[in-house]
Amino acid sequence: MNRLSQIADALDRVSPSWLLALNGVLALFVLAAHGGWFLLVRAGKGAATPPEASIAYLSIPLAALALLLAAAGVALPSMREWALRAQAVFFLLLLIYLLQFAWSVIVNAAPVDGRYAWNPVLFAFVVAYPVYLARRVLFPTAAATQVVARYSHLIALFVSVVISALVLYRAAP
Repeated sequence: MNRLSQIADALDRVSPSWLLALNGVLALFVLAAHGGWFLLVRAGKGAATPPEASIAYLSIPLAALALLLAAAGVALPSMREWALRAQAVFFLLLLIYLLQFAWSVIVNAAPVDGRYAWNPVLFAFVVAYPVYLARRVLFPTAAATQVVARYSHLIALFVSVVISALVLYRAAP
């Protein structure tokens, strides 16, 4: 348990500016991936299915807003806490969407249209990071006083491994 405490303490020492910068970089990745895909579809060079289009219509504006919040939070220290809280909510929305998708694969099996990929490492990050960010900026008091809250991001990481194993099992031919 001592090693877990050291990890949790080290993560809690990450400055809000670094968290904002990381969130800005993640927002740029989403904008590049989803925005680029969306531009190709609009130019007639790619196909869009309704689920892909629906997530792009949500992810592109949220990523743009997260990027603006990151820039504002880095530039204006008075906005850091508010920007991080808003970004935590954005990441939690992404987490809910991905958990719903994982659940649908576990219950109904993998989509058969050939447009399906699962990356357990990316999924682990997308599960653990929002929990860490929420614990850090939305519920800091609980994290300081309750053991489960303190290690919630590590618990989420473990749960993501279990979910990925179930998804990969269900997706196997």
